[in-house]
Amino acid sequence: MWDFVFDDGGNRIAASISPLNLIDHRYMFRRISLIDLSDGTMRQVSANEGKLGNYAFSPDGSRLAYAAALDRADHQVSQAFVADLTAGPDPDVSATPAGSVRNLTPEGFKGHIEWVSWKDDQTLLFTAGEGVYNTLNSLPPGGAPRVLAHGKDWGLTFEAPVHTADLGRWVFVASTPSDASNLYAWNGTGAPRLLTDLNPVLRDRILGRQEVVRFAARDGQAIEGLLIHPPMERTPEVRSFPDPLCARGPESHHSHGWLELLLHPRPGHGRQGLPGALRELPGQHGVRGRLCHERV
Repeated sequence: MWDFVFDDGGNRIAASISPLNLIDHRYMFRRISLIDLSDGTMRQVSANEGKLGNYAFSPDGSRLAYAAALDRADHQVSQAFVADLTAGPDPDVSATPAGSVRNLTPEGFKGHIEWVSWKDDQTLLFTAGEGVYNTLNSLPPGGAPRVLAHGKDWGLTFEAPVHTADLGRWVFVASTPSDASNLYAWNGTGAPRLLTDLNPVLRDRILGRQEVVRFAARDGQAIEGLLIHPPMERTPEVRSFPDPLCARGPESHHSHGWLELLLHPRPGHGRQGLPGALRELPGQHGVRGRLCHERV
């Protein structure tokens, strides 16, 4: 068992379970089982074939929403599924009742759903990565998604939120291109409010400007990327170049927020005025590509 959540009544838990306690099993072989705490009975309720994200009971406990990959070949969590928990137990606990799971991802949705929750017993909430921004959406039954918040409007890249049952209060971690993670609060309307100031030292640092770039690929597909400019690009004594951030790996998604991660050359290159390009090459197991710095 890797993790679990209680239903609102505290009588059942949904738990993600894999056959073995190995990292590859955590990535690819977790399935959600429903456990009745009164008698310990357990049955599998998810039908995911690959990666699994978060999961949440509906307020009345009749359904379970979960984020997961489309299929085994999908390298990242990207879809919103709902399992009907009223279908009844299956004699084979390793099998999911036929027809009890539906994929509610809107047809043709140009994004990756990353997190799911509930607005009420019928309406889903989800966050998604769309281009270099992320969004918070509601999805009524049989309807089209409605954007509740857009990272572009806020100037933030936010992570999975925590919210009260009435959706009147939200809390989440978010970043900007010039500020690493901080805690924000939101009341469901307007702009979020900054709660913490965890990175005051950044105000004394000269950071390279981060820019969103868009272009059409040879096949006509629209591509968004990020261009990181060296901080001294306008200094005549130093000839410097921007760092293009090319997110090509099947599992990668770079948002327009704080990008100083271990494998990004930005701290030692874009911010020091050195030329460089960031490219992704095929990685182990065919998932996230390893990064290679090349001179431009």
